[in-house]
Amino acid sequence: MTTYAYDDSATQLLAVWETGFGAVARPVARLHSRTPKGDGVHLAKALSGLSTPAWCGYRDPGLVGLEPAEVLRAVRSPHQPRAGLLFRARATRCWSARTTPGGGGRPSVARG
Repeated sequence: MTTYAYDDSATQLLAVWETGFGAVARPVARLHSRTPKGDGVHLAKALSGLSTPAWCGYRDPGLVGLEPAEVLRAVRSPHQPRAGLLFRARATRCWSARTTPGGGGRPSVARG
């Protein structure tokens, strides 16, 4: 499973893998040179937190309620916004998020 670390001396985000004999790390992103150390560390922690359920889903799809065929179908044909509408899988309702005039730039959500 991949965990992440932040190297503040090089402002790089590192992917880290345990090998059983230590760990291996590779840079995966360079952050802006003025990125605060706390932001880099927070990003690494958040990505590591996302990696855990992703790994569990890969290792045992039934554990997180995923069917491998459904996952493959979703990866090949993701639910993308079409004509400003967001569609939820296996739902009969259509959700739309649009910015309304005079709404302070906040989107309004309408159910169809």
